[in-house]
Amino acid sequence: MGVTLKQVASHAKVSLAAASSALSGSGQPSVGIETAERVRKVAAELGYRPNRVARALVSGRTQMILLSVPALDHPYVPDFLDRLQGVAEDRSHHVITAQAGEDLSVQSTRLDSLEHFVDGIVLADLVEVADNWAHRGTPIVSVGVFHSTSVDWVGIDLLPGVTAALKHLVRVCQGPICMLTVAGSFDRWDARHTEYARLMASEGREPAWILSPTVDAEGGRRGLLRYIETHGPPDGLFCNSDHLALGAYRALFDVGARIPDDVAVVACDGIIEGRYINPPLATVMQPLEQTAETAWDLLRERLEHPDGPVVGHQLEAPFELRGSALR
Repeated sequence: MGVTLKQVASHAKVSLAAASSALSGSGQPSVGIETAERVRKVAAELGYRPNRVARALVSGRTQMILLSVPALDHPYVPDFLDRLQGVAEDRSHHVITAQAGEDLSVQSTRLDSLEHFVDGIVLADLVEVADNWAHRGTPIVSVGVFHSTSVDWVGIDLLPGVTAALKHLVRVCQGPICMLTVAGSFDRWDARHTEYARLMASEGREPAWILSPTVDAEGGRRGLLRYIETHGPPDGLFCNSDHLALGAYRALFDVGARIPDDVAVVACDGIIEGRYINPPLATVMQPLEQTAETAWDLLRERLEHPDGPVVGHQLEAPFELRGSALR
């Protein structure tokens, strides 16, 4: 049989209420610091594990946050989950993750099955779900480039970084500058597509779209190789995501094209892997750490003030110039 809270209190020589407060996970126990530390030390020595179900019944809080994303293989998901989890754990909460999928009815069903197990929900790039759930009562924060303003939100503005990235390519590239993007993504145009089209037009250059059949690196490799077979390597390449850029690296290696000497490459997302390839990938950095911190602050505020007005924050994604575009 497991160690009980009563046994912890007895060994620590405190009341049951004091032991409960010290181990509540709220980050602000109602007992003194020394007492709280003594109780936690005793609990660790005895191997005490709190009963989360019982705690939730008493407090009305599970200390769990749900992060729901369209797909777990989206480029930014692992990095954002890592940052959100770090922020939550610093506040004695935990994060569970759910893949929502692309079908709206499936998304709602999956969230509905998890809603009662969490204190709040972070929806990444799931605009319709956020709109539909705006009046459910569960604290929700919509985050990402694509976000709802029906609930609390943290938007990511790609435009400043994309503009800087493309202007850099225009400065260093005399030949064609192509955009590698995902086939079928044109129904969700964002700053990456619109700014590329606008800047090519303003510079008197012909836009050239290279379509990847999938969102992953292999799709990027295949899409770029198809283009090269007909047109040869472009002088500059703007990739819709870092994962597509990883595939582009392989395609350019396969045809003997050097980065950045023959092809200057920039991308968008700022995934960790981009720092460690050779040359390091120049990219528009999504502010994932700041997004996680801001999303948490909004959830906490909504838990404390459930009837307050909708609050939103817009964060800018800067361009980080690295070796793949240095000429």
